[in-house]
Amino acid sequence: MEKELQTTQTQKSTKETEVQNFNLDLNDYLKDTNVSFFTKFLWWCCGADKKILIKATNYDRVKYAGIGAIVLVTGILAAVSGGFAFSTIFATKEMAVDKINTGEEGMLSFLGNIDVSSIAVVIFAIFWGLMIFNIDRFIISSTGKGDGTDKITLGEFGRALPRLIIAVILGVTISKPLELKIFESEINAELEQKQREYQADLDEKTTAKFDKLKKELEEKRTPLREKKNDLNKTLEERRLEVLNLEEELQYEIQGRVKGRKGSGRGGYGPAAKKIEQTIAKRTSELENLKLTYAVQQEELDAEIGEIKLLITELDGEQKTERLNNKKLAKGLDGLLQRIKIGDEVAGVIGIFLMLLLLSIETGPLFFKMMMNKGPYDFMEENLKNKIKAFNGIVIEYDFYPDGKEGQKIKKVNFLEVKAEEDIAKTRVAGQTEINNSIIESYKASEIKNIKNNPEDYIS
Repeated sequence: MEKELQTTQTQKSTKETEVQNFNLDLNDYLKDTNVSFFTKFLWWCCGADKKILIKATNYDRVKYAGIGAIVLVTGILAAVSGGFAFSTIFATKEMAVDKINTGEEGMLSFLGNIDVSSIAVVIFAIFWGLMIFNIDRFIISSTGKGDGTDKITLGEFGRALPRLIIAVILGVTISKPLELKIFESEINAELEQKQREYQADLDEKTTAKFDKLKKELEEKRTPLREKKNDLNKTLEERRLEVLNLEEELQYEIQGRVKGRKGSGRGGYGPAAKKIEQTIAKRTSELENLKLTYAVQQEELDAEIGEIKLLITELDGEQKTERLNNKKLAKGLDGLLQRIKIGDEVAGVIGIFLMLLLLSIETGPLFFKMMMNKGPYDFMEENLKNKIKAFNGIVIEYDFYPDGKEGQKIKKVNFLEVKAEEDIAKTRVAGQTEINNSIIESYKASEIKNIKNNPEDYIS
């Protein structure tokens, strides 16, 4: 009985010990780590070492996955933003009112109108997104941990300033096309007004220009018409003069005075004969005048017809120029013009949108400067030193007294290089010693030969 009681108490004590054991088994902690492929991809996005993070704490894993997600989202936003920008650049220029009327078709319209320019926009957008993503990834991965505290010191900020400037430029570049797309309806409405005003101004200038040219031609045509009328008037006067003479001749033959009932004496007398001669003369002069005036009238008609043709051509040119004015008004649909209108329309909202994109772009840099050093950072630093040591690279620090504080100088020793240098020095020294020995032996041999056979060396 006592033995059973003792056994029960022992088991109870063991269970209490198991419940109260809060020690963490590191092997079990690392063994239970189950990281998804997407999380590893986020680590890669921020340039972190997944082999070290697997052995680090969950705090480090979440931290670097969050930074990687920001870099990834920035790249996606850059691709979308670049797509909007390139679509504006490559799109067919048209009046903004047409875009307002057809804008409700959305993606179905885009899918129904896929052409070479649409494919080019997609390719450029992907390329732009990948480029921004790669730049951000390099900026984040090359930014150090600072002093390892959550305070941003002046020195840290100064070292990160070049990267921050690049990040700000990228943020502004990404935000503008997105701003244009968000406020597209308002921008189109304002742009349509500007296009109509621009077209009306161009049409007014066109009308004034062609009215001036037509007026100049009319000023040339008016005296020609007057001259032609004068010729016709002269011919008509001569014709009427002949008719009057013929009428006078009839009155004379009938014995009447023109305008009266007549004298009562008829017949073909001297007066009638004289009138008939005058008629023949005036008729001959009229025919000659007709021939002379016919040439002049033909020349005048040719000049008048030429001027009329020029006026007709001017009417055609005016219509063509008005069509070109509409094309020019449609061309007022570029990226720069939309950015100008976007700044006017968006106002404060556009500024806040840009600040939002800037915070997303520069956020990881500030986060890295504010992060406390975790196990991952020390493990990464340890691994770098181990790799350097494994490859024969040793860093030493020498202290030199300089004023009150002194000076600490970093010295990098490349052990393999030093070993190669020692081998090279030994090899050169040995070769030099051998060469000296050969020279000495040769010298002794030659001196001996000179002593024994001096006549061989005397010429």
